[in-house]
Amino acid sequence: MSRDLLVVLVLTLSLMMVSICGVLFAQEEEIGYIYGIVKSVSPDYITVTEYDYINEQEIDTTYVIDPATELSNVDSLENINMGDNVGIDYIIRDEKRVAKIIIVYKESYEEEYKSSEIENSESEEPSIEIEY
Repeated sequence: MSRDLLVVLVLTLSLMMVSICGVLFAQEEEIGYIYGIVKSVSPDYITVTEYDYINEQEIDTTYVIDPATELSNVDSLENINMGDNVGIDYIIRDEKRVAKIIIVYKESYEEEYKSSEIENSESEEPSIEIEY
């Protein structure tokens, strides 16, 4: 009898573990990342023009901004302007894209390349020839 009780107990615990794991996996949220140009921004939403690689065209996508959204390279939403380059880490919740982190890139890559090129040319020391 104790053996039957042990089998029932093990089966019950196994079913409970499977149920708990199912709930935990169901709560996972898909995380995505995009890079694009700000089209508009408000306290609750940011719309970004990004490239859709599947359809091979630019699209406008809106992301929800909630109190948990983190900002990087900018102090507040008021300092994000139309035309800024941004990267957004987001999750999909209730069929909406919710921004988790918004990273603002104030310089375009072209400007960054030019400024680094200038810095490199200014830091180059003149070559000194040594005679032996």
